[in-house]
Amino acid sequence: MICTDGLANIGVGSLEDKKHDNEGVCEVEEFYKTVAAYAKSKGVTVSIISIKGGDQSDLETLSHVYIETGGNVNIVEPEELTKNF
Repeated sequence: MICTDGLANIGVGSLEDKKHDNEGVCEVEEFYKTVAAYAKSKGVTVSIISIKGGDQSDLETLSHVYIETGGNVNIVEPEELTKNF
């Protein structure tokens, strides 16, 4: 289990700087597709818990990971967070 604020804002996989190459391919989305394929190949399931009302994770971009690995997304109220673990 990895717990994070979900805001990939530095380095590889940064969601703040989504650039497209000359062919219209988004490098960040390709990164998460690669992560998803790797996790799936190792039998890892990735699920996301997002906290309602805060800075939301870029669930559209991260969807590659949880969908490909058979995970899910839960958007929870902050006071309900511990119940979701």
